[in-house]
Amino acid sequence: MASAALIEQYFTPQQLAERLVISTNSARRLFQNEPGVVKIGEPSRRLGRALKRRYYTMRVPQSVAERVIARMTNKK
Repeated sequence: MASAALIEQYFTPQQLAERLVISTNSARRLFQNEPGVVKIGEPSRRLGRALKRRYYTMRVPQSVAERVIARMTNKK
């Protein structure tokens, strides 16, 4: 299973946005809570009263992208 995950192609939100003809922010929102998406970085956190905004890099495996697109197009 681990070796298959390394061979699988990964996409950035920008690449998916271009393929789906949507904004990068829309692509990021579409995939942000999907299981299997790789997020590298730190979550948001409070520093006193201020919120330190999260910054992370997102990579979406091809299988996750296909699953989401199939769900959106009602293919099963």
